[in-house]
Amino acid sequence: ERMRIDSSGRLLLGTSSARANLYNSTTSPRLQVEGTNTNSSSIGLISSANGVFDGANLLFAKSRGTTVGSNTIVQSGDSLGFISFQGSDGSEFVDAANIGVYVDGTPGANDMPGRLVFSTTADGASSPTERMRIDSSGRVFFNETNSDLGHKYILSGNQSSDVAAFQYNSNSGTYLAILTGPPNGIVEIKADARSGSFPPLTFKTGANERMRIASGGAIILGGGSPSANTTIT
Repeated sequence: ERMRIDSSGRLLLGTSSARANLYNSTTSPRLQVEGTNTNSSSIGLISSANGVFDGANLLFAKSRGTTVGSNTIVQSGDSLGFISFQGSDGSEFVDAANIGVYVDGTPGANDMPGRLVFSTTADGASSPTERMRIDSSGRVFFNETNSDLGHKYILSGNQSSDVAAFQYNSNSGTYLAILTGPPNGIVEIKADARSGSFPPLTFKTGANERMRIASGGAIILGGGSPSANTTIT
């Protein structure tokens, strides 16, 4: 047996029985491909065309109509599509991460604002938590879902850890860290190192260094040589 259409109209490839409860649902998907390795459990979409916009496509779409073929306008917050990545816990499949697309504003004729949401499941948790989103205006949020700030990138954390870190050479060497505390609390920018001596924090215009805060706390104006420039200790 290679393929089966069961009594519920589900198309099964590589198996004779449909799995239930995939993506927290009480019903099985209409199409199920199951195998024992990557080759037997993969779906390939291939386009051979001499054109710029002729690549293979995977389409997710939604209408608020209640019958097949209807075309009723969706509303802000509606889910337009979902990709779920799951692993077996020994008895059932559990969501480890997912990517969702939602309507992100009031839609209209030829106007469909949307946002991308990326979620992962923490160790010990049973469901994913949103970690990052890109909203309809192009703003990127990390561990945050909304802000009245006009900034492009918004990161949220807590006072016990860095909000953002920019590091060199994978997980070794020096890095720049940014930390914020509770409301009206500390805002910290630091040059740090995983091992060895701490690096200086330098400020440049173009390729020219204009100021340096040395690891010992001295502030050097005009460059990195204390003997040739103004030094504040």
